Amino acid sequence: MNSGVCFSIFADYGEESNFPLSKQLLQNYDEKKHLSFTCRNDISRIACYLAWLAIWEFQETYSRSPMLHSIEDAKECSLMAIKKCEEIFARPNQRRTKEKVIKIAEDFAFKLALYFGTELPPIACSSGGFIGNEVLKSIVRKENNILLNQWCHAEFFNLVSKQVPEKSNAGPEARNMYHIALFGEEKTRIIENQKIFIVGCGALGCEYLGVFAKMGVGLGKDGLISFTDMDKISSSNLSRQFLFTEDDVEKGNFKSEACKRQLQCFNNKLNLECQTESISLSTRYPWGSMGLIVAAVDNMKARNDLGELCRLYDISYLESGTEGQGSSYRVILKNTCQPYQVTIQNVSEKGILQIAL
Repeated sequence: MNSGVCFSIFADYGEESNFPLSKQLLQNYDEKKHLSFTCRNDISRIACYLAWLAIWEFQETYSRSPMLHSIEDAKECSLMAIKKCEEIFARPNQRRTKEKVIKIAEDFAFKLALYFGTELPPIACSSGGFIGNEVLKSIVRKENNILLNQWCHAEFFNLVSKQVPEKSNAGPEARNMYHIALFGEEKTRIIENQKIFIVGCGALGCEYLGVFAKMGVGLGKDGLISFTDMDKISSSNLSRQFLFTEDDVEKGNFKSEACKRQLQCFNNKLNLECQTESISLSTRYPWGSMGLIVAAVDNMKARNDLGELCRLYDISYLESGTEGQGSSYRVILKNTCQPYQVTIQNVSEKGILQIAL
């Protein structure tokens, strides 16, 4: 399930059940089967689960989903989440846990219902990546008779308020109607006028470009998406870099130029700028006008150089990439975080490559 700033995925490769999904999960609740992707703690993870149970109960009771920006529907879902929490944590020794969960679950259910039905491109892309991963796992695990039955939760409820944003009704014909519904018109215009520079147009770069374009970055008068990649497209890129085609391979097109052409087809109102040069500390460019630099490269030296560039010009920095079997990702906000510096030893060699998802 994916709605607004939250998604939860349930993977079940075991025997089929005749019970409705919500009732089956409630009866077979097992905290160990609930994994966390971005939840701040275990309580948040359980609260996500309860919020979805409340949504399902609301749909079963009223034969409809909660209405967008309906305070009454949001309050009703909050009460349902509290009721579900009391059912799950009914034992006396769970009283303290129940009190903690109720407070957060009430907030999560309210916000999930208040913005129900909206979509945010980064959240949708993340949930799609996890679903694709689970499909592949289901094929491998079934062949080896290893069955999986678990949840995975991700929530970003701190992005939205329990108060409906001002000027948040853009109408169904507006291209950015969901962004305005979530953040309001004023914040949406701020996003559209951001200036972002992306280094690398490979697998990660294509995803970033697609997400930023769908978010409306570069649509404003002062907005811009600038990107560079000195590589040309090869046939091996086509399996994981969705902005390229076989025609690009045959013509020997540069990655950055192909990306610009595809993004213009997606939305010809975007302000785009592509380059085919490498970036270093000596590169001349109006860096001071950039609001964010994104590193989508696997070269450690390049990521260190970009980090130093951000420090010199006081720019926020989004770093991500892989090195061998390891991966790293980090957001460095200007005037808030310490300057970026990474070495190969800093990169974890354990766990899932989350940035690749």
